[in-house]
Amino acid sequence: MPQCCLPLEKRPKEYNFVEVLPATDSILDVQGLIFQRKFDGVSAEVIAEGDLRIVGKGITKGRLSDYTSKFPELVEDLKKLNLPDGTDFLPEIIVIDQETGMESLSLVQARTGRETNVSLYAKLYPAVMIIHDVVSVGSKDVSGEDYFTRTNALKPLVSGKSNRIFFVGSSQDGRGEWERVQKLRFEGVIARDPRVPLGKGVWKLKRELSEDVFCKGEYTPSISDGLSSFEYEVGGKKRVGLFANLVCYQLTREGKEFHVCDVGGGFSMQDRVKIQQMLDLGLVSKEKPLVLEVKANARFEDGKLRHNTFIRLRDDKPWTQCIVKEVS
Repeated sequence: MPQCCLPLEKRPKEYNFVEVLPATDSILDVQGLIFQRKFDGVSAEVIAEGDLRIVGKGITKGRLSDYTSKFPELVEDLKKLNLPDGTDFLPEIIVIDQETGMESLSLVQARTGRETNVSLYAKLYPAVMIIHDVVSVGSKDVSGEDYFTRTNALKPLVSGKSNRIFFVGSSQDGRGEWERVQKLRFEGVIARDPRVPLGKGVWKLKRELSEDVFCKGEYTPSISDGLSSFEYEVGGKKRVGLFANLVCYQLTREGKEFHVCDVGGGFSMQDRVKIQQMLDLGLVSKEKPLVLEVKANARFEDGKLRHNTFIRLRDDKPWTQCIVKEVS
């Protein structure tokens, strides 16, 4: 994915840390929380400061993903809002799969990865922007205010002015929202404490236990006949043998790497060949980790994942946000 360096004043900060939790009865019944739909998209930040920029949240050492040119239809609608300079808010970008009627992360990634035919893809896979939180409006910093004060500061500039940009809905019925997620097979629910400032009191409840992990290029070679004898090409040269497992990590709260699992199941042959080619070319390393989403049956008390399988690559996710949720 192409990267773009922005001036310091336009670089997004690390807002809105989200704690991932398994579904629990206790948090669904906590009084005072609000509950919001969790969408299957990519987190972003919109910055109006002289111009309009849509910035992906994959931040690594000052470099970030600039999505401005990737979503011309969203930029067009953002311009209709006449946002004052100094406005900064946090949306999620989603694309609806026309065949299933559900949002699709893979289609969003297809949009963010495009270098050509951007306008054609915008017509084929139009995007929608769901606003989750607000940092500032017209140079007035609202990040220290409560949630509804933050969002209400921006709503008059957005509501009813675009058919692509919306605010996420909220409910106080956590159990009702969770039943809806189970019935419709949505990804999950966001539980939020509306009384606290930006960056605090946000929890993500997933219908299935899935985690983002990163690989630094370490893997276990295959010894099975099918994978160990498989032929593929790298740089015009034939090679033999695909990986059996990828060695994967998460970060502790102190920033230390923690070996959380070895992932070997769930890969299609196409996935496995693509990743092996990246490994062979040195495109995956300690300096350039590969981020994967994996599904697990449970998490052991020591923090490691049990019976995990590969779901998908997360090109939109920075490896620095792969955090261990429980470590004894």
